[in-house]
Amino acid sequence: MMNLKPFVIILLSIFINSCGDEKNDEKKLFSIDTSVLKQVYELNESLELVVKNEESKKIDSIIYYMNNKNIGAVKGNNKLKISLENQKLGYQKVKAMVYFEENSTTTEANFTIASNVEPKALKYKIINTYPHEIKAYTQGFEFYRDTLYEGTGNGEGKGTGQRGVSSLRKTDYKTGKVYKSVNLADQYFGEGITILNNKVYQLTWLSHEGYIYNADTFEKIKTFKYFDDELQGWGLTNDGEKSI
Repeated sequence: MMNLKPFVIILLSIFINSCGDEKNDEKKLFSIDTSVLKQVYELNESLELVVKNEESKKIDSIIYYMNNKNIGAVKGNNKLKISLENQKLGYQKVKAMVYFEENSTTTEANFTIASNVEPKALKYKIINTYPHEIKAYTQGFEFYRDTLYEGTGNGEGKGTGQRGVSSLRKTDYKTGKVYKSVNLADQYFGEGITILNNKVYQLTWLSHEGYIYNADTFEKIKTFKYFDDELQGWGLTNDGEKSI
């Protein structure tokens, strides 16, 4: 008797792969028209969104999302105008859910929102200078209980850093003496830090992960991921309740 099991599995595999190809093809049909977008907007500006429809498909409607929050919908492929007045500053991801010919697919784009407040030039006077290790390239620092906590970002491919010596450290800022230090693995480039609830949060540059340490012992409590391929670790601070 013929064994049909491998035959059925092969057919199922072909079906699944063909469905996957169909979905990929649908994603290529539309894209958010970035030619009408700026890379950086200010809070007092508006954003106009429209989708490129290269194959002239009949679009029923489009729902737009900004950072996974619904910001509006249009019939067909009409433009959607959104005021940015009450939006948060920084990196923004826009997604369009396109409904067409009894199908649907999504497409994404991104931009940045900057403040429209003109910075004021501040006057300053240097009142003292303190020693600092010349090989420690500062990426982020905070004073915590009169001690300087510092994240250094030494690594291959950025600035004049040296490969494999990124670290988290706390020092006596008056003398430069390092009280405690922990090095990151060679492949990681350390970035900004902040301290909240006796925990130090540290980002890495291109590795899509960060770390949480006990502020007293530097014991690593947790590794956290940020999965968006567009995101890079840079600066970090907090508002007293959460990291920013």
